[in-house]
Amino acid sequence: MEKKWVEEKVRGMSLEEKAGQLLMVAFFSWEETARKQFTERLLSIHAGGVFHFSAKQKDLAAFVSDLQKRSALPMLVASDFELGAGWFIPEAVRFQRPMARGYSGSETSEYEIGKVIARQGRSVGTNLTFSPVVDVNTDPLCPDVNIRAYSDRPDRVTELASGYVKGL
Repeated sequence: MEKKWVEEKVRGMSLEEKAGQLLMVAFFSWEETARKQFTERLLSIHAGGVFHFSAKQKDLAAFVSDLQKRSALPMLVASDFELGAGWFIPEAVRFQRPMARGYSGSETSEYEIGKVIARQGRSVGTNLTFSPVVDVNTDPLCPDVNIRAYSDRPDRVTELASGYVKGL
């Protein structure tokens, strides 16, 4: 049934609508006028998704709910929850950096962390996280990976990331 629904939707879309589905747009301002303008623009370009940054839980949940109701197709709502939803939602839990969890954690603890992150993300309408980071820390001086990686050992990164993903 789902495949048929998708095929029917795609057949009925204009080229502009299809192109819009490829876009995921980031949103930074919670000022009311800017948020309203952003929402109208996002819907007018038929965007397939939105990436959110810091917001209060109730504001973000209301924004996403309104956006999903007004969108012709379900939207991807993404964030980066490698430290938990608390990285962007003050009322949510913020976990230690992956490097710290890599030294002391387990696949089981990462599974539980993933479950908490998924529940808290869903509570505001987020349905996609760009985590976990599965880089291997091969250069301790690299600022892009360093504390964002579980370990310098591929087997350890795989073990912990596997637990996290299963929890999500």
